[in-house]
Amino acid sequence: MKRLKFCLLACMALAFFACDSGQVYEAMHKFEGQKWEDEDAPKFDFSIPDPGQEYNVACLIRNTLQYPKHNIYLTYTLEDSTGQVLDSQLLKKDLFDPVTGRPLGTGIGDIFDHEFMLKEHFKFPQRGGYRLKLQQFVRNEETSLPEIVAVGIRVSKSN
Repeated sequence: MKRLKFCLLACMALAFFACDSGQVYEAMHKFEGQKWEDEDAPKFDFSIPDPGQEYNVACLIRNTLQYPKHNIYLTYTLEDSTGQVLDSQLLKKDLFDPVTGRPLGTGIGDIFDHEFMLKEHFKFPQRGGYRLKLQQFVRNEETSLPEIVAVGIRVSKSN
């Protein structure tokens, strides 16, 4: 019984200390039917408490193994509370190894999660609200990306 209590206490302590105390914001947008339509541009509103602090901003993507391509193109746009664009870029990110087809990221079953850094050690110009918009960028005549379960962002303090 003592051993069980000790193990339980150790697991609880580990879980407590493993929490990311530097995290400011994290949210995911889930797509209906696991399909990211081109007109669906998720927006994430978050607040920065300390403009003197450096932050990391990451894009989170969750896909299935049935995603038909090895990469994804997306545009992110970062705006301040007045709508002024602070940064906007088109990105190409690999979800699968282009040579072997092996899934990248971390996964359980046929669902894989990816984290791509958008801004590293970034200082926001002022305290207050910001918005980050993600837009998929489909090539050719396609209008949707199948097997994309969700996308999101994570904002955390830089170490």
